[in-house]
Amino acid sequence: MTKSSSAPKPHKQVLAKVNAYVDEDIKELVEVLNTLGKLWTFESCQRNGANRGWVLLNYGDEDTGQDEIIEFTKALIASVRNYIKEYPNGLLGDTFISLEWVSSSPKPYMYITFPSDATEQITSVFRNAVLDFQGSNPYR
Repeated sequence: MTKSSSAPKPHKQVLAKVNAYVDEDIKELVEVLNTLGKLWTFESCQRNGANRGWVLLNYGDEDTGQDEIIEFTKALIASVRNYIKEYPNGLLGDTFISLEWVSSSPKPYMYITFPSDATEQITSVFRNAVLDFQGSNPYR
């Protein structure tokens, strides 16, 4: 009897939006973000020691190029900026969206951080931005 020494063949992975545990105060924000096509969250926190919430996201799959990720992020930022301006007194002016690379990853990930006290408002901003992307925002 001989053992087969062949390694498993590589296979493509595809995105599946699944249920996961998240911090209660940002549950709705995470759900909203995960409705946007190829965008998916992989880590989040409703409040860190600096009273900031944050969400880490990936965009696309293994075939998605960096240029597409960058263009998507730029478009999302432009849409979000339109809605942030609607809030008085700079309530959401301390919200940041950035792309970050780590040496162990071939692609960037998106980082969103915001004042924890403004979680409800930032969720509304992203909800409208997602509707814009989907072409179904009744408010625009």
